[in-house]
Amino acid sequence: MAKLKVVIELNFEEYFNKWGFGDGDGPEQHWAFDHRQAAIDCLNEEFEKRGLKSRADEFDPGSIHNCCRILIKGDGVGVTSRGGDLELYADGDHTEVSKAKKAGLTAALEAAKEKWEERINEIASEDARGDDSVGQ
Repeated sequence: MAKLKVVIELNFEEYFNKWGFGDGDGPEQHWAFDHRQAAIDCLNEEFEKRGLKSRADEFDPGSIHNCCRILIKGDGVGVTSRGGDLELYADGDHTEVSKAKKAGLTAALEAAKEKWEERINEIASEDARGDDSVGQ
């Protein structure tokens, strides 16, 4: 029997965009949910490593748009995705993001994205090999 190989591209930035993952209707939406916790874990590891107060958590707005999102809380900073790039913005009562905070959060986001991509590529390689011993 022939095997069907499906290649789905997940983009880290789409977790922060209302219209990400094909506005919530793209074929990658299923895999996005599967790998979101890994993205959250990577983000929180990087925030903690850098002594930042920010935390990542699931955000399921329950709308007709992308419902597989990640919300960044703390440090008075939010994250959104515009044109495929992650952008920081002042959140809540804060009117601006300091340069130092912006640099720290940007570095954490970039490191978390890289770590997440490595993790999901490792999982995809193990799935392709049929390796069921992962995590046991």
